[in-house]
Amino acid sequence: MFYILKYNLDPKGHFFVNNGCILYVKVNGNKHEGILFKDKAIFYKFEDTLVEGNNFIRMTDKFTIFIDNFTISHFEKLTVNKFITSSKANAKLNINIVTFDIETYVKDGTFVAYACGWYDGEFIKTYYLSDFKSSY
Repeated sequence: MFYILKYNLDPKGHFFVNNGCILYVKVNGNKHEGILFKDKAIFYKFEDTLVEGNNFIRMTDKFTIFIDNFTISHFEKLTVNKFITSSKANAKLNINIVTFDIETYVKDGTFVAYACGWYDGEFIKTYYLSDFKSSY
């Protein structure tokens, strides 16, 4: 009753208790809204959207997690980016810059490196992995 009143929860939701944590889940069609409480405070909020069978998408305030047959298949981190703004120019330009490049191809859905190189403004060095005994 404490959680329903304090957090204005729907009493039709379900409560589960385990190891000192309390989980509240409200089922609304194919969506499950959940709140995990720890020490009488909100620890974690989520919303599950059932896709089909044992597949669902869990959304939190920072992540979207794709779950297939109760296994995480992948996730996306939600970020809020700021627009690029101009900044004050450096009084002294640092020209000590080194660039490095890795060339790859895709094999069986995986990127495989075959060459790399670097340049420090004066010196260029390239490497082809086929020139070595092991390409790893």
